[in-house]
Amino acid sequence: TSALKPSDVQKALSGQLGKPLALVDAGAVKTALATFPLVETYRLEAHPPHDLVVRIVERTPVGVITSDRGFTVVDAAGVSLSSSLDRPAGYALIEVEGGTDAPAFRAAGTVLRALPADLRARVDSVTATTRDDVELQLAGGTKVVWGSADRSALKTKTLQALMTARPDQALYDVSSPDVGVVG
Repeated sequence: TSALKPSDVQKALSGQLGKPLALVDAGAVKTALATFPLVETYRLEAHPPHDLVVRIVERTPVGVITSDRGFTVVDAAGVSLSSSLDRPAGYALIEVEGGTDAPAFRAAGTVLRALPADLRARVDSVTATTRDDVELQLAGGTKVVWGSADRSALKTKTLQALMTARPDQALYDVSSPDVGVVG
């Protein structure tokens, strides 16, 4: 784990200590790990004669959404990871139509997740009214027209190439990643 403390996970699973591997309660492990919102997936591995390894994949925070209670850090699936009254630094503000269950949010989350961490950290906000009109606003005012989340890996490479070749542009359009446009 990186954000989760291993000692907290071990404490949550302490009820399984001392049990023979065949008697480990997978349901109890699932219940214990469900208390950690950062756990996206996990896998149990039995290593006889007495070791149980729990492999955890943590959720990747991609941005923040606003509510009456302040700001909530979310992953690409819209799962709430933490909340605060002030906007946390380093996360894009996600402004989409329809909330976290909407196709626009899923598209925005997919786009943010496709970006490498250094580029994602430069995104100030993400907007979308549909799944096909995602736009990024970078810190400093540069706008990136992304379009749909389709082909996000290629769009990321196109954006990086355009930003390297033409670093001082106000607009990058990678909605058609085979033909990137700057302006």
